[in-house]
Amino acid sequence: MLSAKMPHALTTEPARALVTDLNEALPTGPGAASLKRLGAEIEMWLHSHPLNQFRQQRGELPVSTLWLWGGGELESLPPASVAATVSDLAYGTDPYLTGLWHLLGSAPLPVPDNLADMIANSRAPRAALVAEVTPLLHAHPEWTILEALGELDRRFLSPALEGVRQGRIEQLTLILNDRSFRVRRRDRLKFWRRRRPGLTRLQD
Repeated sequence: MLSAKMPHALTTEPARALVTDLNEALPTGPGAASLKRLGAEIEMWLHSHPLNQFRQQRGELPVSTLWLWGGGELESLPPASVAATVSDLAYGTDPYLTGLWHLLGSAPLPVPDNLADMIANSRAPRAALVAEVTPLLHAHPEWTILEALGELDRRFLSPALEGVRQGRIEQLTLILNDRSFRVRRRDRLKFWRRRRPGLTRLQD
């Protein structure tokens, strides 16, 4: 367990590390040395772990290390007015999302083919959708990450933004790795803002 007094280190989300130089994705900052030492200890521990012996006997690759990321200050829980309730719906297979909905005594639904199907089958006041790139890359090995992101944009993000613009959706919050933005229905009245399609809104 990491000590609460350990200096913070800046880490890289695994999906982002896949598209960059791994050396550049290693932890940086005051706590980086401690985090790297912990990673080295985990690597030595896994080297002789019985799990890897079983994996090798089955002809599978060993688990050589763990990618440490995240952490930081523990944020307070949201107020009850914005916390998820049993009337809300979730779509996706992300473990964190599944755990949250398990606490509500429910389970996420499968990711729909597109936003229209999601809206047509849902009368919940709010819905959370976790759309992942990895399943698309598995289904289309010839695709690049950018092509997979473009597909998610076409199926979900651009239609959602259009729904907000037309007033059919009250608010959209998009979280993509370490970037996020929120657009509300009333934002469509801010006509002086230059419109930018889909994922381009997340560019610097």
